Amino acid sequence: MIGVRLEMEGLLVTGSKTVLHNLLRCVEKANLEITDIFLQPLAAGEIAVSSDERMLGVALVDIGGGQTTISYFKNGGLHSTYVMPIGGSHVTNDLSVGLRTTMTQAEQLKTEHGHAFIDDSSDEVTTTITPMGQGSGEEYSQRDLAHIIEPRMEEIFELVNETLDAEGDIPGGVVLTGGGVMLPGTLELARDVLGRNVRMAIPDYIGVREPRYTNAVGLIEFAHKHVKMHNKEMVAATTESAQPKVEQNRKSRHSANELEESNEDSPGVKKRVRNFFKVFFE
Repeated sequence: MIGVRLEMEGLLVTGSKTVLHNLLRCVEKANLEITDIFLQPLAAGEIAVSSDERMLGVALVDIGGGQTTISYFKNGGLHSTYVMPIGGSHVTNDLSVGLRTTMTQAEQLKTEHGHAFIDDSSDEVTTTITPMGQGSGEEYSQRDLAHIIEPRMEEIFELVNETLDAEGDIPGGVVLTGGGVMLPGTLELARDVLGRNVRMAIPDYIGVREPRYTNAVGLIEFAHKHVKMHNKEMVAATTESAQPKVEQNRKSRHSANELEESNEDSPGVKKRVRNFFKVFFE
């Protein structure tokens, strides 16, 4: 078989060299070895969306603490990605300012009593908050918290909707994931604002069945799936790292044997052996 030209379809990912270098240095200073680097939307897409959805066209929206990542999959691969500097930490900050409380207490209120959809929130679920500078606490209902949370979450989904409109029709709908979507009512609010088919992606593994673990589990799945590409290099690295340990163990055993032989030749050992057999001839 003879050819004159070789073509391929691939995905080229570029990024800031400084940012990437700083990230690698931080990991190396933690005494961890880096095997490879993967793009986060590719890793999350391994478990958050199915192969049929990626072929048909689907948007993956990952709402984290400080940013929201929008990834659009089409024809079986990653088509485009967008990052917005807004996320769950902005909701916490709104609660902190609105209720005049600390960020730590605001985060606790959000996770334990918060609700992202006012229509589904409850007046019966209440909590007591002590604002900064006051000695007495004030009681707030879940609906009161929802009036602070919903506007910020609605803003996030409106920005997401503007980005998705630029992509045109998305037959596979929208998939939500990340720690920012764990608030009750987020799915209902997203359907109301986006006007599309929306579902939530949750890893199907015991102990990590929460949207905030999607990226971590996706990285493990992605690395396991593509480890064969680097299998020879990993085996060689493992062999090289294990060889010094084998040599060290061999030397240790050799030294121990020499020490034992030298001890057997010492006068004290010979005298004890002679006294032991002397008992049988007396």
